[in-house]
Amino acid sequence: MVVMFGEIGSSQEEQVADLIEQGKFTKPLIAFIGGKAAKEGTRFSHAGAIIEGNRGTHEGKVKRLREVGATVVDSFDDLWKTTRKIVSGL
Repeated sequence: MVVMFGEIGSSQEEQVADLIEQGKFTKPLIAFIGGKAAKEGTRFSHAGAIIEGNRGTHEGKVKRLREVGATVVDSFDDLWKTTRKIVSGL
């Protein structure tokens, strides 16, 4: 199992979704994507937080990860409960 902490900007989370779709990543994935409340045009202090076209948005990352079967929690507080639930089912 992998627990992933992501954020808006860049496209690494979508790249992980691509790997899941291709069968190259097969472990259960639980993800939390930060930045849901950030307004469009918000600037961050590091180069990785650049939204490229439709990739890199909170909504896009969550949608793409869920499409390939990853578990995405909406709240950081849900991360621990969800992880425990999935681990107990393995």
